[in-house]
Amino acid sequence: MGKVFKILGARFPRDDAELLAEVCKARGEDLSDFIRRAVQGELPLRNRSDGQILRTLPDYVRIWMLEQETWKQIFGRYRKRGVYDANGNKILLEKDCCCRKTIFHESLHSVSIFSDPCNREKYEMTRLFTEGMTEFMTGLLLFRRYRDCYENWRLRRFPRWCSVSYPRETKTFLAFCGCTSAQSLLDFYFGTQSNDLPVAWRGFVSAIKQDTRKKFRDVFREGERMGLFVAFRNECERQFGKKFRKLRRLLDYSEVF
Repeated sequence: MGKVFKILGARFPRDDAELLAEVCKARGEDLSDFIRRAVQGELPLRNRSDGQILRTLPDYVRIWMLEQETWKQIFGRYRKRGVYDANGNKILLEKDCCCRKTIFHESLHSVSIFSDPCNREKYEMTRLFTEGMTEFMTGLLLFRRYRDCYENWRLRRFPRWCSVSYPRETKTFLAFCGCTSAQSLLDFYFGTQSNDLPVAWRGFVSAIKQDTRKKFRDVFREGERMGLFVAFRNECERQFGKKFRKLRRLLDYSEVF
C-alpha cells in the first residue's frame, strides 16, 4: 500500500509569501516542495537536546532553529543568536532569540566570497570587514523590502538581536557607497568576478578607481598587518575626505539610496 497523503494549509505574511515565491522561482522549485522539505528537516530536531546534534543534521537541510538549551550546550556563552557553519554549509539560529534580520545576515554570509573554503584562512584579517559588510548588506535588504524592520534595526528599538550589529563598520560601508557606486562593493562581496580573495580585491580596487577617478590604493597587504577593515577605512578617509566622514556619522540609508 502506498503512502497516504493529507493536504495541510499554512498562512504567511504577504511579504514573506512573496519572498518565498521569488526564491522558489529562482531555484526552479515548486513552492509546496520547498515548504515540505523545510518541515521535514525540522521534525528530526524535535526533543533533541544533546551537544552532538551538529553531527546528526541532514545535509539537505540548510537552516536549523535550535532550542535555547541545545544552543547553550553547543556554543556555551557564545552570545550571537545566529551562526553560519561554513564547514557544514548550514545556518544555525537560536529559537526565540533571532528575527528576520538574523536570518538575512547569516544567509548573506553563506553566499559571500568569504564563505569560500580557500578564503577561510584569512578570517582573522577580514573578520571586521566581513561582518561589517554583511551587516551593511542586511540593512540594505531591510531598507529595500521591509522598511518597518529597517527603522527598528537602525534605531535599536527592540532586543539586540533585532538591532544593528557592528554599527561602526556598517556606517563605514554606507558612507563608502555614498561616495562611489555600490555596484563595486556588491560585485566583490558576492565574488562576481572571482572567488579568489586577492584577485577579487584587485578587481574591487580597480572598479573604485574607475568609478571615482581617484588614486585609491590597494591596501590588502596593509590589511594583513592591521586588519582589512581598518586599512580600507583609512584609505576611504584619505580619498573621500569630509563627505565620507560626514556620512559615517549617521546610519540612514535614505541619505545614500
